[in-house]
This record gives sequence, structure tokens and C-alpha cells, in this order.
Amino acid sequence: VLEIPHGTLYLDSIYWGFTTVTSVGYGDVLPVTEAEKAYAMFVMYCGVAMMSIITGKLAAVLAKFNAQEAMVSSQMQSVKSYCKYRELPWELRRSVTQYFELRMAQR
Repeated sequence: VLEIPHGTLYLDSIYWGFTTVTSVGYGDVLPVTEAEKAYAMFVMYCGVAMMSIITGKLAAVLAKFNAQEAMVSSQMQSVKSYCKYRELPWELRRSVTQYFELRMAQR
């Protein structure tokens, strides 16, 4: 039986953990000792935690963006409805609408 240095075994373990977390595939390298398995599980947990944090932050940013976009759309619809209700001339409606679009884009 060949003696493989512990450094190599740990490196193989890290490789396996990263391979698992990134869904690349296992290949031929597997953890052998309990310490390697524990370390690999720790690395996998850290990878999943990091991906969860990144995904959560991205989802929050997108949700905030969509909420702001919906608010602007609602406000613009209110402006257009008011202009129509007051029977403003088309030229004035367009000017008012353009003003509010510009104003809301600057926020």
C-alpha cells in the first residue's frame, strides 16, 4: 500500500468539497478518513451558506427594484388618469407626462 502524504489527502478533500458545491461532479477523488470527511462537509456547508447569502441579497435587490418600478408605473397611471379626467389638451398632457417621467427617473 502506498503512503500518501496528508497534505495531498486534504487537498483532495478540498477538491471534492468544491466539486460537490459547484455541482461539477465527483470524479475519482473521494475523502477517505473521518477528518477528511468532516473537513469536506465543513467546506460544503460554507459553500452552500455563501451561495444562499448571495442569492438572498440578489433576490432582495430585484424585489426592491420591481417594487419601485411598480410604484412609478402606478403614479404615472394616476397622472395620466388625472389629465384625462380634466380633459387637458393633448400637448399639455404630453408635457405633464414627460415632466413626471423625468422627475421620477431622477429619484
